[in-house]
Amino acid sequence: MNKYGSTISSCVLCPIKVNLYLRVVGKRPDGYHDIESVFDVLEGEDELRFAPGPGRRLVVEGDAPPAPDNLVWKAWGAWEVRTGAPWTGTVTLTKRTPSGAGLGGGSGDAAAMLSALARLTRLPSGLEEARSWAATLGSDVPALMRDGPSWVTGRGEHVEPLPTGGPRHYVIVWPGFTLSTAAVYARWVGEAERKGGIVSRNGWETLLATGDTAAIARAARNDLDASACAVEPRLDVVRRALEPVASDGVAMTGSGSAFFLSVDGSGRAEGIARALRCEGAGWRVWTSRPVGYAGHGDAPGGGEPCRSRTSR
Repeated sequence: MNKYGSTISSCVLCPIKVNLYLRVVGKRPDGYHDIESVFDVLEGEDELRFAPGPGRRLVVEGDAPPAPDNLVWKAWGAWEVRTGAPWTGTVTLTKRTPSGAGLGGGSGDAAAMLSALARLTRLPSGLEEARSWAATLGSDVPALMRDGPSWVTGRGEHVEPLPTGGPRHYVIVWPGFTLSTAAVYARWVGEAERKGGIVSRNGWETLLATGDTAAIARAARNDLDASACAVEPRLDVVRRALEPVASDGVAMTGSGSAFFLSVDGSGRAEGIARALRCEGAGWRVWTSRPVGYAGHGDAPGGGEPCRSRTSR
């Protein structure tokens, strides 16, 4: 503790997400789209570092907007206004998760910031209250404030936890280009675009509880596949290149451009990632796992202490 307030770990990791299932229900009068989705919240690579001091200052390292447009800055200001519990100092965001990839990187940064502020200001009740207004920062923020898988509806503001099941490992592939979420949703044509049957919340609850990684991978589907490919035809090329190593299937997350493979075992995941790094020029390939499995930290929605990173 110092005169500027309590401290937590000087560095925390920000979560990301993959969409195991994404159904677009329809367009709303406000221009957004209602969805039904299964989010799995994973360990990310963005970092937030905290240094107590006078005033509020955000330092951004990497490819992300500065204050006041950065979601970390917006979350910080919203927390202070809505809770009346200020924290002052310098926050440094080290940005590694690519934007425009469907991984919810910016939203994960905001979620980790809210989680950190709850501890910095010693106001854990504020984090629970923040779940009700976090969607004003970004549609994915409420889900990224929770560990593990969730059933997500509305435009993302309604979040219900799903069973964690057994350990899951993911290989994530970013093909080196971004997609506009608005452009992809604008090309969505409705029912004709859907592939496969609709999987209900109860169906996903049962499936995740089994911990059957292969079955979970085979059930993955995304209503935005066709519209994303219409916006960016290179996605088809990337998918075809990934299919030979994805025995149980490969899926796009969100509105793209990243893909993910669900893999049974960390060793197999690392092996596939090493092989894929040699496959695609300009690709970025890394592995991840759901937040909370390894017992790092106790804060929902990220906020895990930073750990030594391996080259990826």
